[in-house]
Amino acid sequence: MANCHKLFLYFHSNIALKKCRKESLRKSRNAVREKIRDYFRDKQNGFSPKFHGQGSFMS
Repeated sequence: MANCHKLFLYFHSNIALKKCRKESLRKSRNAVREKIRDYFRDKQNGFSPKFHGQGSFMS
């Protein structure tokens, strides 16, 4: 069986998100969620949306 560990580590280092990019995405996601919550709070008689993580970027 081929040992592909080093190849995988190289591949992963090229596709993994950097810490600053993760923080930027998280900040944007939270801002969008807050705008949606505000809209529902103001316009939709108290309905409150719930959000669930999906995919590989959940936290």
